[in-house]
Amino acid sequence: MSSVKKSWFVKFIVKKGEKAVEMSLPIHGENATRALNDFFDEQSARHGILRSDINVTAMNAV
Repeated sequence: MSSVKKSWFVKFIVKKGEKAVEMSLPIHGENATRALNDFFDEQSARHGILRSDINVTAMNAV
């Protein structure tokens, strides 16, 4: 397996109660699955956002 990190641009909506905020940012990882899982883990650890509160609407390779 390659350890070269690849990049993706992810667009997502975070829902908290009645509010929804659309955001986007670059993510990185060995593959798309790991990059997305790391993204969910980071959002939870840093911001307290649950995976179920995030709706990924687009993910494109950079």
